[in-house]
Amino acid sequence: MMAAHTDNKVLTAQVSLATPDNIPDLIRIFWEAFSGPAESTFPHTDGGRKWLQRSFQNFLGQQSYYRPQTKVPVVRSPNGRPVSFAIITVAKPGQTVVGSSWKRRWSRADDLPDVSEERLANFFEPLAKAHHLTVGKEGHVLRRRLWIQTSHHSELTPSLGIVDIEFLITSSTWRHRGYATALMGWAARFSDDLGYACYLDGGGRGMGILERAGFVPKDIGYKYDETPPCVPMLRPKKGVEHVLKYDDKVIWGLKRSIFSLHIPVSPAFSYRSVKHDCFSTHKHTVAGPVGVSATRSDKRTQ
Repeated sequence: MMAAHTDNKVLTAQVSLATPDNIPDLIRIFWEAFSGPAESTFPHTDGGRKWLQRSFQNFLGQQSYYRPQTKVPVVRSPNGRPVSFAIITVAKPGQTVVGSSWKRRWSRADDLPDVSEERLANFFEPLAKAHHLTVGKEGHVLRRRLWIQTSHHSELTPSLGIVDIEFLITSSTWRHRGYATALMGWAARFSDDLGYACYLDGGGRGMGILERAGFVPKDIGYKYDETPPCVPMLRPKKGVEHVLKYDDKVIWGLKRSIFSLHIPVSPAFSYRSVKHDCFSTHKHTVAGPVGVSATRSDKRTQ
């Protein structure tokens, strides 16, 4: 639970997990965010609703060995209805969140004529590529780059798992109340409790929230075929001294309860999402993943 100051009042944002009864509200908020040009990917139709219904049922249903676990934390209005939510995936060793794995996490759409799997793939898979280039293919990320450094030994060790924040969306009428910050704090504590690093696709006006939560931007432009669709951001797992080998440079980190990696980047590196908001489908920007505000425009607002 975190407090946010607005209009000289203190509002307490309480985070709880969504239930199947909340799915209609989650779809409404999702559609409010992904409107306009984004409707070509996430159509506001009966088929589009059915696809989202299936996807949220997967997220909130019984955990499957064959797909990563998904959590949907929400902030509720005084009447108990969700007004802000996140979609958070937990990838354990052997589980992947890249490539076409979105079909297992979310839902297939090959039986829904008004939902295009090709457009969904064009949305999810470039982001999955950025994820892959940043932290690896499966849950055991950073295996080749993360060392544990103690006074007794230094050895290569896997990170064991990754928490991936896929979306964070706040309804337009409930912005600027600290709800995104509260959900980000929930995700950070959740990943710390698991002992996992936390990844998300960042960019736009939500960068301040992410950096305060301990996320650090990673430059992947030199190994991406084109302009990356987002700014990959990583919050390292909690509680170890580490040394990270990055582009033949070694950066030492000091043990902290929550710490940041200081990654050297070229002078040319910038938050590309200032011009290309995260979650673009090649030709046009549709919305951003973290801090998405449910508005009628395509610009990210939080």
